[in-house]
Amino acid sequence: MEGLQEIEAGRLEKLSDRESVHRYLETVFAWGGGDLDVRMPGGPDGHDFFERFDANIAAIAASVANSSGASAAVFSHGAAIRVWAARRTTNVPPEFAG
Repeated sequence: MEGLQEIEAGRLEKLSDRESVHRYLETVFAWGGGDLDVRMPGGPDGHDFFERFDANIAAIAASVANSSGASAAVFSHGAAIRVWAARRTTNVPPEFAG
């Protein structure tokens, strides 16, 4: 599903210098901790990320709910899964997800 792709890095895409990696991680950790207004440089903010990711998770959950005995597995980019789990679950604190 298209909405389950990785977190777009904006202007940080393909950069591997220490400052860029730190800024990327700082941004996604902020989202996982609840600060969704932080924006990836030249990219989405946390609201954008959760809107698209949540919509796909909801669609998957709805399809499973309508099928007796069905289950689902979701595969995505590691950072996307960790950030989503940190914010949307009750048993995964942001520090653990990070």
